Order: sequence, then structure tokens, then C-alpha cells
Amino acid sequence: MRRMGSDRRALAASLLEREVRPKPPPEEMTPPIAWLLGPEMIGALKSFLLHASYKGELDTHDWMQANAIAYEPPAGEDVFWFDFVSDIGDGQRAMYTTALVMQDDLFVERLEAGAMCALPANGARPDGWHTLPRGRVLVCGGDTAYPLADRTNLEHHVRAPFTWAYRDLVAAGRLTDDEGRALAPHDFVGIPGNHDYYNELSGFNRMFRAPITGEEQLAADKTPPLSLLGFQRRQTASYLALTLPFGWQLWGMDPGDRGLDTRQELFFRTQPAPNKLVLVTPGPPIAFGRVLIDRPLASSLARLGLPLPYASDPMLDGKPPDPSWPRELANGTCRLDIAGDMHHYARYGSEPEYKAVVSGAGGAFHHPTYTDFGEVRTEAVYPAKAESRRAVADALFNPRTIFNGGVVNVASFAVALVVCAGSIRRDTRVLTDWLLGWLGVDGERTWFTDAPARAWRTTHWSTLEGAALFAGSIVIAGIFVLGALGYARWVTRTIRKPKEEWPWIFRAIRALPIDRILDERGYVPSWLLVIAAATLPALTGQLVELPPGGALLFQILFLSVVATIVALMLIMALEMGGEEYRPVERTRWWVLGAIHAAIQLSTPLIIVRVGLGHPISLAFALAVMIGAGFVSRLVLVRGGPLAPTVLMVLWIAHWVLMIAIIVDAGDGVAVVPASDAGWVAFLFLAGAVGSIVGCLEYGWYLAVSSAQNGHNNEAGAASRIERFREFIRFRVEQDRLTGYVIAIDEPATEPGSIKPRVVDVFTISPR
Repeated sequence: MRRMGSDRRALAASLLEREVRPKPPPEEMTPPIAWLLGPEMIGALKSFLLHASYKGELDTHDWMQANAIAYEPPAGEDVFWFDFVSDIGDGQRAMYTTALVMQDDLFVERLEAGAMCALPANGARPDGWHTLPRGRVLVCGGDTAYPLADRTNLEHHVRAPFTWAYRDLVAAGRLTDDEGRALAPHDFVGIPGNHDYYNELSGFNRMFRAPITGEEQLAADKTPPLSLLGFQRRQTASYLALTLPFGWQLWGMDPGDRGLDTRQELFFRTQPAPNKLVLVTPGPPIAFGRVLIDRPLASSLARLGLPLPYASDPMLDGKPPDPSWPRELANGTCRLDIAGDMHHYARYGSEPEYKAVVSGAGGAFHHPTYTDFGEVRTEAVYPAKAESRRAVADALFNPRTIFNGGVVNVASFAVALVVCAGSIRRDTRVLTDWLLGWLGVDGERTWFTDAPARAWRTTHWSTLEGAALFAGSIVIAGIFVLGALGYARWVTRTIRKPKEEWPWIFRAIRALPIDRILDERGYVPSWLLVIAAATLPALTGQLVELPPGGALLFQILFLSVVATIVALMLIMALEMGGEEYRPVERTRWWVLGAIHAAIQLSTPLIIVRVGLGHPISLAFALAVMIGAGFVSRLVLVRGGPLAPTVLMVLWIAHWVLMIAIIVDAGDGVAVVPASDAGWVAFLFLAGAVGSIVGCLEYGWYLAVSSAQNGHNNEAGAASRIERFREFIRFRVEQDRLTGYVIAIDEPATEPGSIKPRVVDVFTISPR
């Protein structure tokens, strides 16, 4: 027995030993991605920009030819098993945990929610327990690696943890026979999510597409596909159809942003009528207690004859569904809509013939489950809302979370440094003088001296007029260039159409009584915009008096920082905070964004310019901030109908009280440095204060927003919670599909430390 164990450990260590390094110690496993522009995000910016530039121009589906894959139940059995997981490649510890549990059978004490599970790798099945066999096929619902599914991230965040898990199972006597030979491989299929598209499906293709040859036959100088031990790939496109036993079908769709393309739609039309269907899409039709399906996908499903039982009035865009869309499932049919994208588990639908399931906690950070609009009843959720609130609150109100999560600390340092420096320079201080004066500051004195305060120096807005107009001309010039490019693109497409399809304005331009100039008369507006963009900044310098070059450069920097922060806070609030809101509901996010911008700009300024001259009042103000933050954390943890309002009041009140305490106790006197050394110390302290305060306030803002059903994605990404792993093991029978939702509350790095449990069981059956 000892010799057999030794042989298995040696065999396990030899598997992919040249491609995948040995499993590192727990402290060396990489955590979830630092989404606040951490190193991984900065490294992926090139791909993000390329995707943003060419999205809509490249359609990879045109090169695909999908094939249907058929399965039969094992000989002599009347059941078939498959697994579903989504959003997998993030923190290595989380991915290892899920990969190990998915790659083996499971023992369960009872077949119902709340049952504890045991891993065969840790011992024999206890008496009276049941077995949930490993699925014959593993279906991945998208977002295969983060921040984008390229080769590097797939190797690091997916292949490595899967290989470590496989090796540990082999060493424990699993996945091979007594002779050490690998058992028959299982199938691995999937559809892409948005993070797969950030790499234009290149990595997805290498992970999922069936290889044209055996991998060992590839030349040494060719990069092999990204194979996973114990799995084989069979699909030939980014969409798929699985013919499951007993008349069940699984369709995996890749709609992108504009619904199903023609080739994909024709493929699904050729499949048998789906009376018992599992429909896998990149995003869920229902999430956060609200119907969120994209209208293009809903239209595509309706054209395929698939009912939309969740279609309500109004939908996400505030418009009612098309009356021609089928809404009711026919007798004798049933359907499960399942998707990831949201990194938790939730189930909607109480009827036996229909369920909508969100299952996206395979390996990515945790998205809060307490976001709930209450329009569609949630039948089950994991983790429980109270658990999710506590975990997110502990993260967002922890000073280290945002500080270590990316470049918010660096950005806040730079913003505070520029704003505080600009508040002292004579040619830029008018903006901050106005603010400080409005708050009650009426004098200033030299820092670290006992000299009496001198009267507040007044400056004039005219000191910034030249820089403001020059900076504005640069912005307008940029807009002109973008307009020229967009117009030229439109003309290029329009000119190739028949004349009767041209818009009237284009016909009018082409009819101008001038010869062909600048290539084509239709391009004249583009050329005029480019010429205007090139001359506008130069003309502004001639028409408006500008300061010397060095002063102008700093003035533009100062104005740009202030304007950019305000614009970013407003855009972030509206587009990200209100992402799940309908357009008519987003007014509050303008307000929240404006408050956030005001807090981020004014708090470091008041602390540095006034608080540094009066340490006692500053200490008292910081105590108020800490106390309000502590209470806010408790409010978010407890939840309740009043929590959003109380959190908002505490957030605004702590800011107002801090400013009032610092200004009032400081007798309305600001400080200025008097020497070169003082300037250096002053600016360093300004940046340090801004860095700390900016991170604290951003976490607080996300907490307030998440309590109002906003910024769910940003709150989860900033929190970087590795807990709450989940996947679903499905049992397929003649007239019933049963899903066993397997969850692991805490990730681990050894099989003996992993404690899975069943958190939900649901069934789908024809009416």
C-alpha cells in the first residue's frame, strides 16, 4: 500500500511537469485580479483598446462551422450527468478549490439542500450517503479567464489550478485505475463571455476548440492548444448544441452585442425542436430580481420560436416587449435558462417547467447577492444576503482593500498633490480660494510659525481665463477629429450604396457646384473639421492672452485634474452605478456622482490647507470619520429598508462635519509653506493624505451605492472576495432534470481542507 501511494505521487508529479509548475505554497498562490487598474489590468489595456476599436468590425462567427454533439447514457443506466460552471479563471486558490471538487465524484449525506458533502479523495463513502457522479461533460458558461482570456491568463489562472487539482486527485488514488492509467477523458465545452472577447476569442479557441491533430503531433516550434488533464475538446465553434439522452437538448449561444448572427441562427434552426431545453447564454435573462435580457437576444430567441416566459412590461430599456414574441411555454415542454456573468448563485421561477438560474461563482470574485430590485421573486440565492453584506462591508470599510487593489492610491495621491499645489499658486488659486472662502476660511499664515494670520488674499478669475480657453480649445479640437473620423467612416460606407439609399444631406453635399476636391466632395466636412482642429488652439493663443509656458502648463494640468475628476465621477456613477437601472431611474446617480466628486476634491484640500495648521481639530475630525465609518459598516451588515438612506446620511454627514470641525476649530485660517523644504514636505503630505482619504472615500461610496442596488460589479471587484465558490451538477432523466448546487464557503489548497455542501436542489420537468 505504501509503495502504491508512492507510485501515485510520482505519477501525479510527472503530469504536465514541463508545462505546469508544481503547486506553490498557499501564500504564493495569486489572489483575484486587482481590478482598480492593478498590474494585470494595465498589462491588458492594449487588448481592451483594440477590442473597443474593432468591436463591430470583426465577426469571428463568419469563420465558424458548428457541429452538434450527441451523448448516450452509460450502458445499463437510465441517468446522465453533466456539470455547469462559469466565470472561472481568477484567483488561483479559488480556481483550485472549484477545479478539484468538479473533477471527481461527490458523496452527499442526503439529496436535498443543506446536505454536507465529502470528497472520495478523503476517504470511503459513509454508510447511507449518496454519490453524485462527476459529469460526463463540463459546460463552461463564459468568462474563462480574467481580466481577459489570453494565453498568459488561461495558463496562469485556469490551466495551472486545474492541473494542480488533477495531480492531487491522482496522488490520492483518484482519476486513474490501479495500474496508474488515466480514466476515459470527459468533455469540456463552453461559450464565450465578454472577457473572452477582449482577446477576440483567440484564447477561447485554444482552450475549447477541438484540435486538428493530436497535440503531441505538433511541431516543436508551434504553440500547442491549452489542454486540461482529464478533458477532451470537441466543439468547433463558439456556440454549440448538445443532444443529451432522453430527448433533452443543451444549446449554448454566443449572441455578442447584437443578437445571434445569421450563421448561428441558421445552425439552431437545423436542430430538433427543443421540447426539453437547457439554454446557456453569456448573461442571465433575470438577475438582481429584475429582467435584464438584451433586446437583440430576446428578438433572436423569438425568431427561433423560443418563448420568453420572463418578458415583462417594462423591460430593461423601459420599453414593452414586442407583442409578437411568444411568452408561454407549450404543454409538454420545459426549459432552464442558465448563465454566469454575475459571480454568485441565484434561482428564479417557481413553476416546474421553467427556471432561470445565475451560476457564476466558479472562480471569480464575489458579486454581492443583496442587490435586489424585487421585481422578480428570488427562489434561492448563495451566499445568503446577510453573509454577502458582511463580507462586502468588511472589505469596503477595510482601509487596505482599496489601497492594495490597484492605482486608486496613486491617482488620489496625484490629484491631491496637484489640487493642493494649485491652491497656493497665485495663478491657479482662485478656484480653491473661492471654495475655502465660501466655507469660512478668511485668513492664512505661514506653516510651522507663530506669526499672526494675515488677511485672505483675493485673486481674480481672469488669472485662469487664458488657460481655461486654451484647454477648452484642445478638447474641442479632439472632438472635431473624432467627428471627422466618424463622418469619413460613414461616407465610406454610404458612397458604396445605391444613390436612392443616400440620405438627403449627403446628396446635397455631392450636388455642390464644385469639382472633385480633396478626393471626393462627400469628404469635405471631414477635411474642414480636421483643419479646424489643427488651427483652433493656435488661434486661441492669438486671441486670448496666455501666461508663460511653465505657468500655462501647470494651469492646464490643474484645470484638467479638476475637470477630469468631476467628469469621471459623474460618468462612473451614471454608466456603472446605474448600469442595472432603466434610463428614467438614473437621476439619483447624477447626484451621487457629483457628491463623490466634491468629497474626493475637497476633503484632502481642507485637511492639508487648514487641518495641518491645527492638529487637535484635525484629530477630532478624523475621529468623526472613523466613527461614522464604523457605524456605516454596521448599517450595511444589518441591512433593512432604511439602510440605503442611513448610509447616505452618514456618508454626507461625516464629510460636512469634518469640514466644519476643521474650519471652525482652526479659526478659519489656512496654512502655506514658507521655504523650499516646506514646499516639499507640504506637497508630500498632500499626496499622502489624498492617497489615504481617496481610497477610504471610494470604498465608502461603493458601500453606499451597493446598498441602493448600484455598482454591484465595482463593489465586488474592489472587495476581491475569494470565498463562496459554486458550480452545479445536473442529473438528466427521462422527464426530469435535477440540479444539485455545490458550494464551498472557504477556498483551500489541500483536498482535506475543502468542505463542499449542497446549497440548493431544483428540478425542471415538462408541464
